[in-house]
Amino acid sequence: MVRDYLQMDQTVSVSLRLFRNRQCYPRTYNVPRLDEVAALVIGDIGDDEDGRDIVVRDRCGYLQRIHETHAKYLPLQYPLLFPFGEDQYQEHIPLNSITTTSSQKKLVRVSIRAFIAFRMMERVLEDSVILKSRRLFQQFVVDAYSMVESQRLSFIKQNQAKIRADFLTGVEEAVNRGDVIASSIGTRIVLPSSFTGGSRYMFNNCQDAMTLCKKIGYPDLFLTFTCNPKWPEIQRQMNKSRNYVVYRPDISCRVFQIKLAQMMTDFRKGQFFGRVIASMYTIEFKKRGLPHAHILLWLDSRDKLYSSDAIDSVICAELPDKNLFPKLYSAVGCTSYEDLKTVGGYVHNSFREACAALHLLEDDREFIEAITEVAELGSGFSIRKMFVNLLMSNSISDPLKVWEKLWEVLADGILFERRRILNNPDLVISPEDLQQLCLLDIDNFLQENGKSLEDYKFMPQIEKKSKKAELLTMASLIIWDEAPMIHKFAFEAFERTLQDIMSEVDIKNADLLFGGKTVVFGGDFRQILSVVLKDDNVENESVALFSKWILDIGDGKIGDIDDDEAIVEISSDLSSHSFTNSGCG
Repeated sequence: MVRDYLQMDQTVSVSLRLFRNRQCYPRTYNVPRLDEVAALVIGDIGDDEDGRDIVVRDRCGYLQRIHETHAKYLPLQYPLLFPFGEDQYQEHIPLNSITTTSSQKKLVRVSIRAFIAFRMMERVLEDSVILKSRRLFQQFVVDAYSMVESQRLSFIKQNQAKIRADFLTGVEEAVNRGDVIASSIGTRIVLPSSFTGGSRYMFNNCQDAMTLCKKIGYPDLFLTFTCNPKWPEIQRQMNKSRNYVVYRPDISCRVFQIKLAQMMTDFRKGQFFGRVIASMYTIEFKKRGLPHAHILLWLDSRDKLYSSDAIDSVICAELPDKNLFPKLYSAVGCTSYEDLKTVGGYVHNSFREACAALHLLEDDREFIEAITEVAELGSGFSIRKMFVNLLMSNSISDPLKVWEKLWEVLADGILFERRRILNNPDLVISPEDLQQLCLLDIDNFLQENGKSLEDYKFMPQIEKKSKKAELLTMASLIIWDEAPMIHKFAFEAFERTLQDIMSEVDIKNADLLFGGKTVVFGGDFRQILSVVLKDDNVENESVALFSKWILDIGDGKIGDIDDDEAIVEISSDLSSHSFTNSGCG
């Protein structure tokens, strides 16, 4: 409605105000049933007003931040996840008395943590867009966590008196010590030990661990426990939702927490290492986003590991015996580097390819879509240059996959350029040769920046030993008919190709004319007489004589004709010295 009003008259300054605390029923602003119903809020907004969370102005002013607890915060932040702009969390959502447990009687409103957990839960009758948004879901989870932390910090800030902040800041102790410099003591906001991740929280946990060591002694066992994305519980859910573990951190963390809790219960019951009198663990996240636990166990004096045999009974630093522990042996996949590169029975050429087959690399869909979008308006030259920039910046996780999907897009314009250069509108290039030409163009871009395709082993390389290359290597004489009708660029390209191919036979061939091959140009050379542009010097005898010599050959005036064959004597300045063709057997 504001947009329509601005289209009618753009000279009037209009502001749209959204209120954080609503005094009416939320469904009042649902889509009206009557087409004539409209609302327009106009007027100035002063700085002294409270309850203003988002301000949208035209042409002047700045966009102001809205509060995380605003009902429209999530729809405005994630329009793809909430395309209809429906209300999300509000501060005054009443708690359902039917579902309220005894431990929640003090709560009268739904917390933001409970609301986010409600939105992230899968339901049979609801097809959640949030859980299928992959990277956007990851961003949503991080943003939701920051919202929960922001609400907790806001509560602590507003309830400093209840947590005895004056005592925690050390003001009383400082007064007793006689400190008079106020800047050296205290903080503006005090985080209590109940705030997860705060300095007092970490200090208290460290003190608890030190107390255990002081009371019981040093721990006997240190264990690590890492989430395995191949767990059947996780894979079953991923197959069901057709998703990957990296895009569903909620599933991996939930399964990990369940297994960790059960394992700690088994430890305390003495089912593995004997009687456990104390335990402690901490959880961190690895680089791939998988949770990882460090566990400390204190054993009873009757079950402590005093001898080397006792240690060997619980710790093994070698591969399990195939006959004694067949199940444990089958759980070990990797015993060599070849095993690390083997996925599904197929041995990949590199570890990168193996990681791609296991879907451990990032998805390059956004780069594929970006290149496809640029291809609709951009030229093939700009597309190939864009691909080179992505290669050099290491932005693409699997360039080979992107190349296999988009090589036809990247090769756009190459065939047209070849037809123009060779003056052959009917030129046809096979897909294999077109790929090689595209790789050559990409390699030229890379060489301009001090790189080459050889620096990217995971990319297809330019083939020098193709069947055509082998045929050219074995040829002792190459005859090019109708040569006068061909552009000189074609001869230059052919010469560089022969030099490149023949250099594989002998490196000296790279400096020889046409790589050391004998090439005969045939055709009517009278069509390309030598022309000197903007030259009035009629005394240019060399050009005139060469032109007359070409014409005389074409008219049959030079050479002795014998049985329809003519022997023409070529002057020494036009002939090349003889040499050995090193490419022939």
